[in-house]
Amino acid sequence: MNIEYLNETCNCMPIDPGRVAATIAGGSLALQTSLAQRPVMFAGSPVFLSPADLSDMQAQVSSIEKILYTPDFEELLFNRCNDQHSELAQPICRGESTPGLFMGYDFHMTREGPRLIEINTNAGGAFIVHNLYNSLSDMPVCGEKWGGASDPAWMFTMVIKEWQHAGRHGIPQTLAIVDEAPQTQFLHPDFVLAQQYFEDYGIQVYVADPAEMNFHNGSLTLDGEVIDLVYNRLTDFYFTQPAQRVLRNAWTSNAVVVSPSPEHHARFADKRNLALLTTQPYLLREPLSGADPVLSTIPRTWIVTADNSAELWQNRKGLFFKPADGFAGRGAYRGAKMTRRVWSDILQLKDGSYVAQEQVQAPSRWIDASGKALKYDVRAFTYDGEIKLLTARVYQGQTTNFRTPGGGFAPVVLLGNDTSKSLL
Repeated sequence: MNIEYLNETCNCMPIDPGRVAATIAGGSLALQTSLAQRPVMFAGSPVFLSPADLSDMQAQVSSIEKILYTPDFEELLFNRCNDQHSELAQPICRGESTPGLFMGYDFHMTREGPRLIEINTNAGGAFIVHNLYNSLSDMPVCGEKWGGASDPAWMFTMVIKEWQHAGRHGIPQTLAIVDEAPQTQFLHPDFVLAQQYFEDYGIQVYVADPAEMNFHNGSLTLDGEVIDLVYNRLTDFYFTQPAQRVLRNAWTSNAVVVSPSPEHHARFADKRNLALLTTQPYLLREPLSGADPVLSTIPRTWIVTADNSAELWQNRKGLFFKPADGFAGRGAYRGAKMTRRVWSDILQLKDGSYVAQEQVQAPSRWIDASGKALKYDVRAFTYDGEIKLLTARVYQGQTTNFRTPGGGFAPVVLLGNDTSKSLL
């Protein structure tokens, strides 16, 4: 079956975003209000995916994570990461022993298969998407299965594994979901759903700004309560701002488990890593079975420097420019539309502040009977190199934005009956 054709032409399985929001909110008036203020949280249609593409995505995730733990890469990682943040008291990279919670691998689907666009450690929306699938449980699915996790306890299990990877025993008694001014964040409903989810498993959960926390006598506290584990949603990835220093001090002192941590971002989500994987193959001095074919599918990426700036400018129309530590499309530019002024501003930054990535066109999804087509990408939430949950983000514009009517988080429908059963 031609999945591309199906996504572009099939106005099937329409989804009522209002009904989804009402089902998810249940009897919570606060959650109802929060979701109502975000009318483009849920897309109007699912996105179709083939099991072959899912298998390919899993192969890429597995191989990339294997590469990112090789001694060659770790040497580069530690040197770059600790030199970059040497102005702060403690080294930021020190050999983190945990896989990292809610990793996100974002793909554009092409005729040649899925192409990895970026890796995120602050990949938001897992709890919204988990509940999105639950809200559609009575909806007939015209494929083999939904792209949701088959085990409702998978997120709790992941947190326990993370806790134990960090050398702790039992389960954490307290968990803080941390972001700057969390009530003002677009994904605040995700925090609320996460809080409800973990409290159902007996963990005391807080949603907090790090400015509300204290680190004293070897403990991270919030309103006098000792915090065991921080689910980190901050986009100050290295805790460089004064308000984040309390977390940095608690984490570097091993007083609290923080995940994802600054080192998770440095290992996985720093966009310069894509350049190392695609244009500097000396990283692969150790033989890695199946690594070369996987690397060839990643869009080629270059670290922007003064030495290659002229060539990158000349070839800019086929490139996409992103900050090395960027997120949510901020500071990203399509080369074909980038002005000389913007390019000049980028070149004023320190070498390595930006990367240039081969542009891969986003696929299309037909949203309604008017024939309106929007773009989409597919996000795979992973843990320890395994895909656990799939969603698509449907949008219009340069990058995903949750501002397009008909767009938002979309469920994924897996068509066919082969290896998808073993992956989700």
